[in-house]
Amino acid sequence: MKTQAFKTITMLSLLLMLAAISVNAQQLSESKITVNIPFEFVIGEKTFPAGQYSLRRIVSNSSADQLLIHSVDRSVDTPTGITRPNRGSEIQKRSSLVFNRYGDQYFLYQVWTAGSDTGRELFRSRTERNLAKQVARSKSKPSKETLTAAKE
Repeated sequence: MKTQAFKTITMLSLLLMLAAISVNAQQLSESKITVNIPFEFVIGEKTFPAGQYSLRRIVSNSSADQLLIHSVDRSVDTPTGITRPNRGSEIQKRSSLVFNRYGDQYFLYQVWTAGSDTGRELFRSRTERNLAKQVARSKSKPSKETLTAAKE
């Protein structure tokens, strides 16, 4: 009797663990963020016009994943630069995009997904690094612009 109960509990635990792993993997690879970006912005070395965009994470085997950006009105999928994980201090209530702003130029910096405390951070392009140096020499700081995504 005890052996049968032990086997049942072990099997249920294993099934719950596999279900949790499956849901987590699905959430990471299928999460999509849709946001209206009211300004022209840069990802890597490519400039995107203002408009409504969807972003989806392309999961790789390493921690360096890519983002796929899709212009809703133009139906164009464009892979962006490589990202790295960035842990936040709390679980995000809403998905959001964070941009570094240098004057009137915006560079996508971070992508945060609702329900997670880990976001994705894009590597700075050569253009953004040069602008950051110019701003540092002028003793001013870049500003950050955060846009909250539409509910999905």
